[in-house]
Amino acid sequence: MSFNIKSLALSGGITYGMVISILTLMTTFIGIGSPAITFFLDLPMYSLSFMGSIVGFLYGFIIAYVILFIFGTIYTIFDA
Repeated sequence: MSFNIKSLALSGGITYGMVISILTLMTTFIGIGSPAITFFLDLPMYSLSFMGSIVGFLYGFIIAYVILFIFGTIYTIFDA
C-alpha cells in the first residue's frame, strides 16, 4: 500500500501542533495538563501564555512533521 508522504506528515503535524496549542491554553487558563507539557518548557521562546501556545503549535508541527515524514519514507522504501 502506497500513500502520500507529505499528506501524512502534514496532517500529523497539524494535529500534534493543535494538541500542544490547546494543552498550553488549558494549562494557562484552567491549570489542567501541566505534567504533560513539561517537555516543551525547556524549548526556547516557549512559555505558558497565548504566545506560548502559538510557539508550541510551531514546535509541535515541526516535530511531528519530521518524524512522520521519516516514518513514511521508511515505510514506502520497505513496502513490497
